[in-house]
Amino acid sequence: MRTRLALFPLLCAGTAFASEPVATETSPLQQAWQDAALSLFHESHRGFAELEGREARFGEAVTLLIQQPKTDRNIRRAFDIFAELSSGADELAIASRYHLGRIEQSHRATPDPAAAAEHYRKLVADHPGHPLAELALVKLAIIEFYEVVADDVRRARFDAFLAQVDSLRTPEHRRDLHVLLADTALRFGYSPEVALEQLLAADKIGFVRPLMRANNWVRIGNLASETGRAEIARDYYTRFLDTFKRDNRRLMVGERLAALPPAAQTPGS
Repeated sequence: MRTRLALFPLLCAGTAFASEPVATETSPLQQAWQDAALSLFHESHRGFAELEGREARFGEAVTLLIQQPKTDRNIRRAFDIFAELSSGADELAIASRYHLGRIEQSHRATPDPAAAAEHYRKLVADHPGHPLAELALVKLAIIEFYEVVADDVRRARFDAFLAQVDSLRTPEHRRDLHVLLADTALRFGYSPEVALEQLLAADKIGFVRPLMRANNWVRIGNLASETGRAEIARDYYTRFLDTFKRDNRRLMVGERLAALPPAAQTPGS
């Protein structure tokens, strides 16, 4: 069950997922999850709705959020199910708490970021180190960074998340928070050196999607060049040119690479 619960919160957050292997004899609950994994959401929803138990109710709520067309009635019903399931400390409760935040942040006709933030804070406080709590921390950072607040309040929030990022146990969530911190540092005129260090840390974890890798290698090269770290800029510009043969930024990157100061000579070279 834990595998299924780990997959579907990420699905609703917009992340790709893979289905579990098909068993020789499939129970009705397994069949409902397999239908969902095949994007047969109406069939999956009917399957969950016909079953008893907490996991079936969780699946029913998840498929209510995914079904098209999206309706306020379905969203309200999903919220009520997740709210009922969110008490306790089992995997269903943790995943349900995460979904309550996502509903308030992304599924309502009128989003309520403050309500979403409260669900995320509770999840982070109650289940530190859990992958969904760490994903909630990234969502919370987005809300807090882009809320209209005084500059000193936003900077204090930035510094607080910066102090936490290296403690995240889930590599992909740590990477995403590194990138968000870099974006925020640049957007609000904080230190470009901090932005560079955050992108370098994110790249060390690795970007799965080629476009994200390409974009961030160019950003790292540009920031390194601007902050006087020519060797890092040379490294990342060269990686980009060697890897992305058809990217339309190749001419620009090549010109910036050529404009860097000569590489330092090592003794005896």
